[in-house]
Amino acid sequence: MSSESGKLAILGGSGLTGVALINEALYQGYSVRALVRDPSSLNISHRRLEIIAGNADDSEAIETLLQGCAAVVSALGPTGRSKSAAKAMICSTATGHLIEKMGDIGITRYILVSAASLVMPADKRTNLFGLVTKYVGSLMLGDIIKDKKREYRLLAASDLNWTLVRCPSIKEGKFINEVKVNRLTVPGGKVRNAELARFLIEQLVSTEFEHEGVFVASA
Repeated sequence: MSSESGKLAILGGSGLTGVALINEALYQGYSVRALVRDPSSLNISHRRLEIIAGNADDSEAIETLLQGCAAVVSALGPTGRSKSAAKAMICSTATGHLIEKMGDIGITRYILVSAASLVMPADKRTNLFGLVTKYVGSLMLGDIIKDKKREYRLLAASDLNWTLVRCPSIKEGKFINEVKVNRLTVPGGKVRNAELARFLIEQLVSTEFEHEGVFVASA
């Protein structure tokens, strides 16, 4: 998907990653439809931004969001500040709705943020960051990682063209460098939200990581 080929649907737009994601998409010339539970929490105004009020676990809100869009990027979770959302399986519930609605509409490209603690079959976690996120991170995240595991299983069984971007701790920060990317293990302990947003938007025109769950971190 290029910036001329259709609108971009964004979930989790009012969060740390979501705000950076919307700003990056607009900067790169995309038109954006963003699903936000409370529109007043999103302090962004732009002629190419349309804000849709609704919850990510509401299938009707998801259907409304997708109208006229050509691809989807989700910045939903994981966050330690939303235990109730994790227990309610908000990420996997939203992805379940997206798989159904995107199939009905004919949208195939889905890029989403996940946790570095999510284990996938090809992983080779031989460094410190990889081992910590696999064992300690999984214990600390609790319901959050259960939600992300369920989300991955749904994606793996779907017909969507998905890319999971597995992140360590996400911090507020301006773009300094391109993120470090690794297919096998976690390349660092944090990622700046502006750098993560740039990488997510770049995947709209890249085929390199289709049907993969890559790790990213800031240099």
